[in-house]
Amino acid sequence: MSLRSSRNLQESAIRSILASLIERIRFSFWFIPALLAVAAILLSILTVRLDEALSTSSGFSGPLGDWLYSGSAQGAGSVLTTIASSMITIAGVVFSMTLVALTLASSQFGPRLLRNFMGDRSTQVVLGTFVATFLFCLLVLRTILHGEDDPFVPHLSVTVAVLLAVIDMGVLIHFIHHVALSIQGDRIIARTGRELISAVERLVPEPGQAANPRDEQLDIENNGADQAAALKGQHAARSRTDGYLQFIDEDGLLRSAAEQDAVVRLLLRPGQYAARGSRLAVLDCPEDKREQMEKAVQAALSLDYQPSSAQDVEHGMRQLVEVALRALSPGVNEPFTAVHCLDRLGSALCLLAGRDLPAERLRYMDGQLRLILPAADFGELCSLAFDQIRLNLRGDLRLCLHMLATLGLVLDAVDAAGRREVLRQHVRLVRQAAGRDLSDEADLQRVENACTELEQ
Repeated sequence: MSLRSSRNLQESAIRSILASLIERIRFSFWFIPALLAVAAILLSILTVRLDEALSTSSGFSGPLGDWLYSGSAQGAGSVLTTIASSMITIAGVVFSMTLVALTLASSQFGPRLLRNFMGDRSTQVVLGTFVATFLFCLLVLRTILHGEDDPFVPHLSVTVAVLLAVIDMGVLIHFIHHVALSIQGDRIIARTGRELISAVERLVPEPGQAANPRDEQLDIENNGADQAAALKGQHAARSRTDGYLQFIDEDGLLRSAAEQDAVVRLLLRPGQYAARGSRLAVLDCPEDKREQMEKAVQAALSLDYQPSSAQDVEHGMRQLVEVALRALSPGVNEPFTAVHCLDRLGSALCLLAGRDLPAERLRYMDGQLRLILPAADFGELCSLAFDQIRLNLRGDLRLCLHMLATLGLVLDAVDAAGRREVLRQHVRLVRQAAGRDLSDEADLQRVENACTELEQ
């Protein structure tokens, strides 16, 4: 193995590990509180040093000095002890409220949405604020000297602690308001919808704009689709572990394929599951380069225990569909929640309607096809959005009509004949579902009229 190839493998593996680590940090309750705790430690050191400097000089004078704590060492200890005990108690209450919100969200909207709640920056900052204030008071408390001959009272530090306590009261009020909002169904659906729209804008190129402009140019010049179809590679790179594909280091894998004169066809797209020993990719490369390319594929793919929206457009759609299916279950029976999910799915499909959605993305280097990446086309995304919900309509007229209205909204945004036919096929499926489940002739006629209008 050449030094350059070894370096590329290491860099690709590091990028995959970092991508997985960033994703875990983003949806963790410990990272921001840990940062705020470190900030509290540094702040306590700074204010105590300033207090030591003030004790050997004339101290603050004028209006600023009037705002500083001016009591005794015993009083300073009591103030800090009171604030510290109060903050750690409130931190426990905040944590309990968070767990209650997570439990309610899990039971009503599905356990997969817990990841969104854990990624809520507001909750993380609130937890970190109370922990940081407690830690600040604890560290300042240990610096107070009660001796009669040479007492040390950190006046500035105690004043800062009181100021932090006042700020924390505002943070607590904000948190109570935030928790009350965060468990509302409309807000959860809206947040998931915004994340889906963000993923579409980030991951799906607009018309005439490839993820890599040079790839698009070479695709036209070299007829890359024909090259991809003609590949005869039979050697497979297999997974060494189980998990969902979260991240693909495309650039690192592209460079490795160019160095080894290989073509790599990935068989999984982000969000799909790989079992230990299953095929990750098919390789077309010289026999003596196969082992190196297997290592390159395994280093470039990051697998974890759950899907992520980092490179997966379908992730947000699956979450919205799950919420809608739970709302339509007999135990919940909340059709209006399903209506709101359809609205968000329709918005995403309208945005996708004018964007490039090839079945496979081709990546080139030095004028040669090197990497083939699977992708979901428009038909697959429409099926993901509508199929499961349609199968659970159970004769609900409002939902039938609203699904047809959503399909009409997407039809208005679509120009391509093939995509319009995909949507019309879903219209016909809704008509069949209504004919099977609806018994009232007037209701059937309303559905029929809506379908006829969309099929024109």
